[in-house]
Amino acid sequence: MKKFITILIAILIATTMALAVACDNGNNGSNGNHIYNWGAWAATQDATCTTAGIETRTCQNDNSRIETRPIAALG
Repeated sequence: MKKFITILIAILIATTMALAVACDNGNNGSNGNHIYNWGAWAATQDATCTTAGIETRTCQNDNSRIETRPIAALG
């Protein structure tokens, strides 16, 4: 049982460390870069005939990292 708990703790520590590196904010990690894993683009504001819309996607490793791009007006 002790061996099982030791292995489980080691796996949890390794997983936590891997996620910390993947979500590095560029200041504290060993490589200094954030690894982006972007989700799909989704319309957050639909385009109309006269107004451009907006699409947004979020990094799946760090949901505070968001990209947006315009959707052309329908004309």
